[in-house]
Amino acid sequence: MIPKFVEYETASKAMPDKAMPQQMRYLLNEIEKTPDHHFDGSKYPLVSANIFTKVWVLVSDPEVASDLYNKHNKWIDKCDDSARSFDALLGSSLLFGPTDEDWRRKRKACSHAFYKDRLHHMLEVLKGKINQRVDAWNNEIEASTTGSTDINMALVFEETFADNLIHIAFGESLAGEKLEVDYLLDKDTRKTEKRTLGIRDALTNTFTLVEMSTLARFEDPISMMAFFTFDISLDRHPFCQLARANATIVRNYMQEYITKRKEGKVKSTVKDVDMLSLFLESPDIFTDEFIIDELMDFFLAGTLTT
Repeated sequence: MIPKFVEYETASKAMPDKAMPQQMRYLLNEIEKTPDHHFDGSKYPLVSANIFTKVWVLVSDPEVASDLYNKHNKWIDKCDDSARSFDALLGSSLLFGPTDEDWRRKRKACSHAFYKDRLHHMLEVLKGKINQRVDAWNNEIEASTTGSTDINMALVFEETFADNLIHIAFGESLAGEKLEVDYLLDKDTRKTEKRTLGIRDALTNTFTLVEMSTLARFEDPISMMAFFTFDISLDRHPFCQLARANATIVRNYMQEYITKRKEGKVKSTVKDVDMLSLFLESPDIFTDEFIIDELMDFFLAGTLTT
């Protein structure tokens, strides 16, 4: 493997006499120097660089990637940068948490979450959501003078999918639940305003705020130095503080809902095959904090990925 490495010290000698680019993408462009700034991974299967005291390794060789990641994390574990970036919202979730013995216990307890019998009930929930949409469209068509209705299928798919995930995560739709949060009006200016949103929109809005706050953190020199030098995440920037406050609102709501389920004030409508019911079956493994982490994991991973 060593001969395949393009060490940063070597590559930097060929770079123009100017400030070092801060992002790996630009570093690779300088190494390759192609007219279209395209990095050819076949020429450099492994690239290593030291950026702000952190070692970055880009793997383009599929055999090396397979070796690293298909051995049950024997050789490498998840980078904790993402965990620290999203800890305000996701806590110590399975998605970003280290693959230690505690992680394995929790993963094992979750292993039967998607067995066939549970999936059958989850599918029925999805069918119900789709039928509700179809009934609404039929009513709109009957009430119109043109015998038609306009449908934004992209939006319908997004909303239906998210509502379904909330239902099978919490055990009910939560369609009527509202949260007052700072709503992002403009990504470029980071302008926000207080709004009362449904659970689905409050969750996605808060994730966007937290995601953007990871970049805002680097606008403060002390926070940037702490992150790269000492692996400490500081929320000194006002936008970071706003994002964390919104994450706290969302997590507090989930804590209140979990307490209601434990007290029997609310019940599952999907025969206890929802994720929350699964977590509550193993109180010795799943604390309330971890349950919140995993409910956030489940919803965000399901709605923000394809």
